[in-house]
Amino acid sequence: MSKTSQLQIRVSPSEKEALKRLAEESGVSVSQYVLSRALPTHRMEFEDAVDALREGGARGDALPRLTRFLARLSNPDFAEATGGGAPRHLPALLQNYAAAAVEREASRRGATPPAWPREVEAMPRPNFAWDLRSLRPHLMRVTPPAFKARRVFVAAPGDPRR
Repeated sequence: MSKTSQLQIRVSPSEKEALKRLAEESGVSVSQYVLSRALPTHRMEFEDAVDALREGGARGDALPRLTRFLARLSNPDFAEATGGGAPRHLPALLQNYAAAAVEREASRRGATPPAWPREVEAMPRPNFAWDLRSLRPHLMRVTPPAFKARRVFVAAPGDPRR
């Protein structure tokens, strides 16, 4: 889409310098940086939800948040949000949670998942949401296939505590 309009805002010299620095750190122009913050894309929301995994870990609210976010997107928005690369900044377990959540949602929609989940290697050993060994058979029964394939056993998609 061609851009035919201009928008001007007044900022202080220190705000202007801060915006320049932030834009430079992001590798974009000041206009692109400000626009991306004012009108975030679904990809940015996805990256924020994935980044929350790093902060909250597998046992926080981050996985249910990611699952809810993916479920509310339209098919084109889902493709746009998840179409980037793998979240390599996360530990292997959390990369697998993110990949499984994306694969599960794509399967639920009857859509083709993006390519990056195939780049995330499954866990070398099974990882169970609960430490109690007596609950492992239950987790093995109720875990969705996308998570099982990655050797990540959860009780409910996106929420390993259930």
